[in-house]
Amino acid sequence: MSNIELLSPAGGIDELISAFNAGADAVYTGLKAFSARKHAKNLSLDELKLASAYAGLLKKSILLAINTILYDREIEELMTNIDEIISTNPGGIIIQDMGFFDILKNLYPSVERHASTQMTADNYYAVKNLKELGFDRVVLAREMNIDEIREIKRDIDVELEVFIHGALCVCYSGDCYFSSTIGDRSANRGDCAQPCRKKYTLIVDGEEKSEDGFFLSMKDEHSGENILQLIDACDSLKIEGRMKGKEYVFATTNYYRNIIDNGYASGDLLDDVTDAYSRGFTKGYLFNEDKNNIINESSPKHRGSLVGKIDSLNNKNIIRFNHDVHKGDGLVFLDKDENFTGIKLEDNYFKGEYISLDRSIFPLSNSDVYRNYSASLIERLKNVDQINRLPLSFKIHAKIGEALTLEASSMEKSYLYKSNYIVEKANKSSDSKSIIKEQLDRIGDSFFKEPDIYYEIDEDIFIPKSILNEARRHAISRLIKLEEINKNGKFIANKSKNRQKKKPRIYLIVDKKISKNEPYLKFIDKIGIKSLDKSIVDYYRSLGFDIYLITPSVMTKGEVENYLDFINKNNIDTVEVNNYGLLNSNLGFNIIPGLHLNIMNSYATNFYEKIGAKELYLSREMNYSEAINVRNKTNLEIILPFYQKTISMVNKAISKSVMDEFGGGKAVAIKDGKGEVFPVEKIGERYYIYNSKPLFMARRMDDIIADVISIEYDDNFNKVMDYLLGDGAIDFNYTTGHYRRGV
Repeated sequence: MSNIELLSPAGGIDELISAFNAGADAVYTGLKAFSARKHAKNLSLDELKLASAYAGLLKKSILLAINTILYDREIEELMTNIDEIISTNPGGIIIQDMGFFDILKNLYPSVERHASTQMTADNYYAVKNLKELGFDRVVLAREMNIDEIREIKRDIDVELEVFIHGALCVCYSGDCYFSSTIGDRSANRGDCAQPCRKKYTLIVDGEEKSEDGFFLSMKDEHSGENILQLIDACDSLKIEGRMKGKEYVFATTNYYRNIIDNGYASGDLLDDVTDAYSRGFTKGYLFNEDKNNIINESSPKHRGSLVGKIDSLNNKNIIRFNHDVHKGDGLVFLDKDENFTGIKLEDNYFKGEYISLDRSIFPLSNSDVYRNYSASLIERLKNVDQINRLPLSFKIHAKIGEALTLEASSMEKSYLYKSNYIVEKANKSSDSKSIIKEQLDRIGDSFFKEPDIYYEIDEDIFIPKSILNEARRHAISRLIKLEEINKNGKFIANKSKNRQKKKPRIYLIVDKKISKNEPYLKFIDKIGIKSLDKSIVDYYRSLGFDIYLITPSVMTKGEVENYLDFINKNNIDTVEVNNYGLLNSNLGFNIIPGLHLNIMNSYATNFYEKIGAKELYLSREMNYSEAINVRNKTNLEIILPFYQKTISMVNKAISKSVMDEFGGGKAVAIKDGKGEVFPVEKIGERYYIYNSKPLFMARRMDDIIADVISIEYDDNFNKVMDYLLGDGAIDFNYTTGHYRRGV
């Protein structure tokens, strides 16, 4: 048996118990607030306390996900409950927000800090830097493959957690802004609207193609065939699914538990996993799946297991089954318009049998038939959330003239309760054992079995029932009590510094040389360069500009090394950092934490100030007043984007229909159901999906409260500058983003 941790999702108590019953070593769950799965059941604090006590006796672990980016007020609310939360002794806290990380590290240094997959740790150096900052475990980006993971495990002394099963985000986690772009629901705050699961129309060179489909909807990850290769490459194997029910949690956990322990799992267990939830399976990036087998373009929904095929017999449409199916099962298949339709079975059918379809149903010829609801699975797993009651024993010592003691024991843990009560001789003969047993048996609806009781007592003794009840309650409460965690210091909320408004400086973002005769260049204070082009760096330096290099939000190890080499060879002293692979104050350049680090509160700005930052970008998912509130609580200079072509998604995958259109300089875009058109750009092996309109603050210079504003150079530059400086109108389409509405 391997020592690797099998980590299962627990949206609620039912799922938590189901995971432990199926063999999970640990579960990850969230509280009702501050969780990156806002719409999961999540646990109340009282439920977490009970679950933690149960897990503690089982020698299992509960990881607590507090993995969203937070406003100041939310951090302050969280800190009013933090002592109670920490008292549950979580096996680790999963974190995205660097402000909360910094507070937790200082107040509770012994609590394990886990870097959420939302932190986009997608390369060797990101893991290295997060470890050096103080993380005990890093949840790796799902875009990493096994060879990259092995190298990290070999070189860096930090725990690695790897997703092995479940839903895949098409965008690098923590770098998706599509949901908030098209509405007000932030994927970084646990409220994703899942635009990746919607249907789009393909547009090439401005013309709509006949193809439409779910171009961004990924199949579900499945690692069963390859999982043993990971055993020595990481520390924790993670199953996705905090939004899923107990049947899914039990089936997937049981399946992987069998493979880890026995080297294989039966076909029946795989059927259970597929029936529980599947959009179709892929090995994903972890085991280098064929890029054409990652997106399920036909449907974003659960389709379950393959059970048959559409056929025809005597001019009738039939389903010919290649798998046993049962009464109550739900079946789905494509109709002649290539939309999924379905039926519910009224009887059992065996492999090789067939069923005729109603003449009102027009299936696509030869369409595969899937079971997306398994009545037998639901029936078989209906009790998987029943608590596995633990053995309990009491050893009572009651000798006349001596103090009463009661020792409670369970799962190799024991506690000896010593009462102040001195045992007396009864006035008359009594059945002392029966009286004691009656009181000690009253354990209520707990997670213990009826106790075994061992007696060291004299005959005819008298112990009041209230004393026995007190002993029982005290012994059990101490038996399940978790170890206390020491706290360093006290949380102090940040206060407003009432910083004065001043005229903001202007940073211009470029990826090419602009004519030195451009009249508005005289208003620019610094140039941000987006490309690794020495000639561009030299050009702007020759014009007398201070420059800084803007680095991408997703990077491989090799790309980090290329950027570091370029920085050193060109003596670049300031770098805008958007990936943790470059977030290291010992690299020899000044750091500007960028938009993609999702900084939303003054506690995060405190952290970045400690590691040497002088200025930084706040998250573009904040409204204007929230941004000003943070500015007034920090010493750092705040940069706000004034005009910018914003990225909604960075993907390593896209559907074959879109993929095939790149090449020959074609302009590729996708259009949603509301008619919004989102340009798609392929750079290397990644796909960048941009918002349909540029972000434009739409304020005059005198109305802006920020230390710096940034403007991205394009054909609208002169219009933007005219407007900013008070002379001109805007005649292009734009969005003010979240400056007014927030998320």
